[in-house]
Amino acid sequence: MKIIKPEDIDRLPKWAQEHISHLNDQIVVLNRQITEMSSVHEGSNVTLRNYVMMDDVTLPDNSRIHFHMSDKRESWVDTIVVYHRLTQPGILDVHADGILSIRPAASNAIELRIDPR
Repeated sequence: MKIIKPEDIDRLPKWAQEHISHLNDQIVVLNRQITEMSSVHEGSNVTLRNYVMMDDVTLPDNSRIHFHMSDKRESWVDTIVVYHRLTQPGILDVHADGILSIRPAASNAIELRIDPR
């Protein structure tokens, strides 16, 4: 990605300069939101663990995680939802819009799949 120098921006039309300024303001706001989202949930029971190049991120307590199993991003289609059961600590609830198939993968792991209807 090429870094644009301020003197190059100054040579652009006024509308383009204003647009770039607006985009830079959006970057600042979005970066602030990312920082807030990843740092204000101390003690949360939901953590996104990224093993490559990024720090772990905590989500709000009892967050629901949606795993999209295809390119579709519709509400429930091809989606598995996982969350802590609020009424019984130590239990995860798993839901999908379809039949869930569970296959043991090891003594401490399972594989989940949505079977086609």
